[in-house]
Amino acid sequence: MNMPDEQCISAYLDGELNDIERAKFEKRLQEDDTLAIRFAQFNDNDTAIRQHYSAIDDTPVPDSIMSLLEEPEEIQSSSDNNVVEIKSWHRVKWMPIAASFLVVALAVPIYNNMVQEALPTLTSVLDTHTSGQTLEIGNDQQIYLTMSFTDDQGNFCREYFVSNPQSANHLVSCKLDNRWQDQISDSVVMGSDQVFQLASGQLSDKVEQWLDSHMASDAMDTQQETSFLDNSKN
Repeated sequence: MNMPDEQCISAYLDGELNDIERAKFEKRLQEDDTLAIRFAQFNDNDTAIRQHYSAIDDTPVPDSIMSLLEEPEEIQSSSDNNVVEIKSWHRVKWMPIAASFLVVALAVPIYNNMVQEALPTLTSVLDTHTSGQTLEIGNDQQIYLTMSFTDDQGNFCREYFVSNPQSANHLVSCKLDNRWQDQISDSVVMGSDQVFQLASGQLSDKVEQWLDSHMASDAMDTQQETSFLDNSKN
């Protein structure tokens, strides 16, 4: 079972693993404390959201929304002849995250109803939190941590999104001279309801091109990322 940790957790929670894969994953949970913590975070979010939004299952989807899912005939007929090859790092990075962005959109009411605590800064989030998490950072802003990697200069870098009710930005920052420095930043499309909901067409081409040119490694798994975060504090 050669998957990133987040994809393994998602597949396990969704019942998509076979008996052998499930047994291997459960064995890893017993032996890997970091993975166990990430699993607990995913499981808690999944349970809270399922409970909070269970009533939505009984609500019919408006025709205006269903129409968006219908692929035009002229596009459908030619789709087999226009296959776009996705780079390996891109495919590995986004497959386990598709469901996570649904969590970003649906979890906002849950976060807003929690007891308000001192919110972290952007710098502290980049320094301490692993990818796959959405956090409030003040001024009605949220940060979603996408992935970590090393660039072509050997620097520890992070890709993430920062959004507020009016705008959203796709960024990459790298740790240089013990300080996070933005390498690339671009605005991305907001949803019609002024909520940031990432779709494939809303990624920044500028940021994607930068990643293609400067990524020297695949996206780190949770264990690698935790190690880099710990080392960067020293």
